[in-house]
Amino acid sequence: MATPEETAAAAAKTAADEAAAKQAEETKNKEFAPVPYSRFSEVNEEKKALEKKLQEKEAAEKADTEKRLIEQQEFQKLADTRGKELADLQPKAAKADALEKTLQTVLDSQIADIPEDKRGLIPEKLSTQDKLEWLAKNAAILKAPGSFDIGAGKVGADGKQSKPLEPGEIETAARFGMSAEEYVKYQNPHYSKTQEVKK
Repeated sequence: MATPEETAAAAAKTAADEAAAKQAEETKNKEFAPVPYSRFSEVNEEKKALEKKLQEKEAAEKADTEKRLIEQQEFQKLADTRGKELADLQPKAAKADALEKTLQTVLDSQIADIPEDKRGLIPEKLSTQDKLEWLAKNAAILKAPGSFDIGAGKVGADGKQSKPLEPGEIETAARFGMSAEEYVKYQNPHYSKTQEVKK
């Protein structure tokens, strides 16, 4: 038979078990207790509003992403276009550099033909092309005067025959027993033997 302490302990245990069972039953009943319709509608409306905001946010993010991708594609197209233009311009730039060197060579040769005392007249600040144009316009001022035909016989001052012998001159040369070359030689002391006589 049980002692009074054991009986008291058993009773306390039973009371505790009953209290725990009762508590569990109340919790279970609370979980499954009917919710008032007004509270249900309120929670349901909040849920729908949150879902709508979420959909709007996702749609905005998708639109931003698409816009960014379109802009990136536009930038890519722009970059491709610029790359193609650059590729087209590189040979032209090389050609322009070569032309600039050629113009500089022509300019140098034209300046070399100008007397030293007149080279200072050429403006320094002009580009190569502008200098060439300036030289073309002012060539008469800058060039050294050349010798000109003073009418000494038929040969110019530089010793070259300026025009062919006339038929009368050829006859005169033949009467004196001279060739046309000898006739020209005696007319002009500057005549060289290698000079050809135009007939």
